[in-house]
Amino acid sequence: MKQKTTLALFIFVIVFAACSKPERSNRTNIIIGISSDIQSLSPLYSFVFDEGTISELLFLSLVQHDWDEAEGTVKTEAMLAKNWQWEKDGSSLKIYLREDAFWSDGIPCTAEDVVFSFDVYSDPVVQSRAYGSFEKFNTDSDGRIIIGETFEVLNPYELIIKFKNNSNATLFDIDYSILPKHILEKVPREEFKRDKFNHEPVTNGAFRLERWEKELGIILAANPKSILYREGMIEQIIFKIIPDYNNRILQLLNNEIDLIEEVKPEDVGKIRDKEFLRLGFVKGREYDYIGWNNIDGLVYNRNGVRQPHNLFGDRSVRQALSMALNRSEILDNYLLGFGEIGLGPVPGIFKQEYNTDLIRFDYDLEAARKLLNDAGWKDSNGDGYIDKDGIEFKFDLQVPVGNPRRKYAAEIFYSDLKKIGIEMRVNFIDMGLFIDGLFEKKYDAWMVGWVTQVPINLAVQWRSDLENTPFNFISYKNEKVDSLLSLLEMNIDKHQENEILKKIQYHTNIDQPVTFLYWLDNVVAYHSRLQGLKFSPLGVVIKCWQWRIN
Repeated sequence: MKQKTTLALFIFVIVFAACSKPERSNRTNIIIGISSDIQSLSPLYSFVFDEGTISELLFLSLVQHDWDEAEGTVKTEAMLAKNWQWEKDGSSLKIYLREDAFWSDGIPCTAEDVVFSFDVYSDPVVQSRAYGSFEKFNTDSDGRIIIGETFEVLNPYELIIKFKNNSNATLFDIDYSILPKHILEKVPREEFKRDKFNHEPVTNGAFRLERWEKELGIILAANPKSILYREGMIEQIIFKIIPDYNNRILQLLNNEIDLIEEVKPEDVGKIRDKEFLRLGFVKGREYDYIGWNNIDGLVYNRNGVRQPHNLFGDRSVRQALSMALNRSEILDNYLLGFGEIGLGPVPGIFKQEYNTDLIRFDYDLEAARKLLNDAGWKDSNGDGYIDKDGIEFKFDLQVPVGNPRRKYAAEIFYSDLKKIGIEMRVNFIDMGLFIDGLFEKKYDAWMVGWVTQVPINLAVQWRSDLENTPFNFISYKNEKVDSLLSLLEMNIDKHQENEILKKIQYHTNIDQPVTFLYWLDNVVAYHSRLQGLKFSPLGVVIKCWQWRIN
């Protein structure tokens, strides 16, 4: 067995070494450089961006989307569902599935897979990325969809989905990657996170998994059995893991890889100098933030009590922290203007929903000191650090490894906070361990990114019910926000919805439960031989089955 494993690894290394000096004239694959390995190929657990990108190439959803730049919104198209019909009151949706969709093992994809998938996504035992997102469905007290009240399977390719009364459901509420029932129904729900399906999935998307070698890369091959397969599509996509950013840039400039995202602004000029490279700029829906745990995580984990955090439980303290961090320095000196200061959880690309009247909390050390002093935080013993009731203002900031922007920002923020008497110790940890710690509420503070969902779903992060809102990592609670989120679940028109979203932005802006750092422009560099690329806030590799090689 050891010899076989060694041989497989050797072959995989050879594949990637061969990619370093490709013959462009006869290459039918593309190589995409990514910064780190992923944890799972299952859409159930695609928590980080690259995981989501790859799983969307492997699995079909009922519908798919395109971005409408002029309107600042999305339009929905058919995918696994070839057609649909709403009841006049919007209470139910009849779906007609394509009859030519098959799993990679040859089994047809049917309505039974659809029902099974929604059951799994909403199962609290599974703890999927979508858990807590099914407010518009009929659910039990644990947030799990009540299957008998929600789904009616008419035949293998027709089903009806019944929504909660006055829920204002849309096609976005059914936009989840469909899973193979005949494979996963054999797995105990509590074993889903550890099952081999996360690494060796049976899929139905435009691509299938050819090989995944940890810390080297992932090779996807075009799936001839997929409804998305077309003659002439790219035969193979290689996600090559290149942890070092400078190495990714070097391989791009040396014609060794075809595409990378998140190019640093200072490297734009080098790329423009290369005749075979092109640039794309995407105003994004991704922002970096520093999360302040609003409660004492140890107390909550021990007895379920939401006790305010002794440092970050006070809103005025969180406001002071935001004013003490020189976000503009990172925006100007690192991002070189390719982004904008973050004020709340909704980006300006959503033209109808964005609140233009939010407070900036600009860099102002004197104002920050005053807020802290008014809250009782003073340097009582002259050691240079502020304290209150015998507690010194010192904490650890957790940051996942592999992101140079956040490393740079952490250094700046360390210096900023020291100026007002706060000691911030920075810890860089593995992404997998970091994510586990977030869910377990182990951290006092952390810096990471978040992507605003399409359509905007603020409940998944800001609703105070921690049992049914696992992504509320900071344990934020505001009764007014909870009430507004409940109104969004009612049958309201688009104008009312937009006004409610603006009010929620107001509260999260005033409360500063996190420090919204900056919205990030995604600078993409790619080889000129790639044709048909359409970058948008929905993604860069989105619909790459439509790409062609010139």
